[in-house]
Amino acid sequence: MNIAIVEDEKIWSDKIEKYVRKYFGKTDIQIKVFSTGEKFLQTTKEYQLVFMDIELPNRDGFSILQEYRIKHADALFIILTTHIELSRQGYKVEAFRYIDKFHMDEIEEALDSAMLRLEKYQIVEIPMPLLSVQKIQCYDIVYFEVYDHDVLMHLRNGETYRCSETLQELSKRMTDKGFILTNRSYLVNLEHIRKVEKDKVYILGNQSLPLSRRKFSDVRKIHFEWKMRRANG
Repeated sequence: MNIAIVEDEKIWSDKIEKYVRKYFGKTDIQIKVFSTGEKFLQTTKEYQLVFMDIELPNRDGFSILQEYRIKHADALFIILTTHIELSRQGYKVEAFRYIDKFHMDEIEEALDSAMLRLEKYQIVEIPMPLLSVQKIQCYDIVYFEVYDHDVLMHLRNGETYRCSETLQELSKRMTDKGFILTNRSYLVNLEHIRKVEKDKVYILGNQSLPLSRRKFSDVRKIHFEWKMRRANG
């Protein structure tokens, strides 16, 4: 996961980075510190989580946040300031959290909630014939399908790849990452299910996939809980 810290005062950026690294421990994360909002906007890398100081030189953090969101709508912003009275503006720009710099201990709770939202960006390894093992972001996988004795992986960008594992093997590895068997031939990413009906689930572009009637109640319940868990994060 890529994390950005946009803060012009080193004493604060160092404190934020220390808290973040302590939270993640040995987890593989990339942290980049930017001293100005302009430098942050110039980067080509996509950051899933951004700690944003609102009192920056030249431009305030709110305007930087709004501009970054145009290209990266899914990024989560945690706003930091010493002026808590400005928090109302943070809600206007849909900041994920608002933290007083004098209460940095609140970062831990903010990260707990953020990780619920960011689970979809975790990387998984998918073995493929010829291509060996490929590392792919969970969110980019829409569903796996058994087709003519092969297991096919369908991605958000429309590409399809053949996998080396059986659907049952993938199911064992992917269930805790948000994938669910809708019948014996389909393993679907809960993140991309839009609607659940008696005999089908709807995904991207209103495409439907078959749903076993005996799985209907479980799939509907698990899908609802999955969405609520993220909404309340």
